[in-house]
Amino acid sequence: MLNKILCYSSIIFFLFINNTLAQNGTFSNDSQDKTDHKKDGLSTENDTAMARKRSRDGLLSAKSTVHAGADENCDIWKDYFALLRGEICGKYYKVLEVDKGADKATIRKAYRAKSLELHPDKNPATIALSAFNMVREAYECLSDDLCRRKYDESLYAEELKIQESRKKKLMTAHVMLVAGIRQVHSALSVAASVYFRTTSAIWNAIGKWMIADIPIGRVALVLAIVTKLRLLLYLQAASMALLWFNVQIESMTENNAER
Repeated sequence: MLNKILCYSSIIFFLFINNTLAQNGTFSNDSQDKTDHKKDGLSTENDTAMARKRSRDGLLSAKSTVHAGADENCDIWKDYFALLRGEICGKYYKVLEVDKGADKATIRKAYRAKSLELHPDKNPATIALSAFNMVREAYECLSDDLCRRKYDESLYAEELKIQESRKKKLMTAHVMLVAGIRQVHSALSVAASVYFRTTSAIWNAIGKWMIADIPIGRVALVLAIVTKLRLLLYLQAASMALLWFNVQIESMTENNAER
């Protein structure tokens, strides 16, 4: 009887151990599956984010290249001082993002970097092909000595035109400024002359007001000007200074004419 009990107890214990191990194995497998699933989800999200970033960067790069190759003029945001100096940056140099004095090695390096960045097989942007063709056209010309020399000469000719146009505009502005100053000077001179004659007439007229040989009119006028009407005194001084300046200019003009 005791042997049977021990036998049954061993069987029950053995079955309990097997069941426990099986459940632990199942839980472990489920947990591992969930962890792997989360890792796969995170990996997919990271890949999607990276793909979006590459697409966005590729589009910005392509747009920048197409904008640079639109004309020969310098970019106001990148080459502000060159634009003020009247320089022509050249679309070929702008597309490759190199200076006009760059050597062939620098141009070749810039072309390789831009071509890898804008190649349609690597750049998903719809305008990547146009940008890539601009880069290739720029490199083909700048890598050829004859083509580059002709291109630089055309840019220099455009710079000369811009500088000549600016000189003409500057001369026109100078002539207009001088004419305006002369008109203002003439108007002020007329006003100063009229004001001086008027004040002189008033001064002479008031000078006749005498009491016991004292020019009481002039004394009253001087006191009024000093205390309440100082603006008239300033205007009188300004008019006299302007008239004196005109006399000096006429004198200098006569001396130069005699010489």
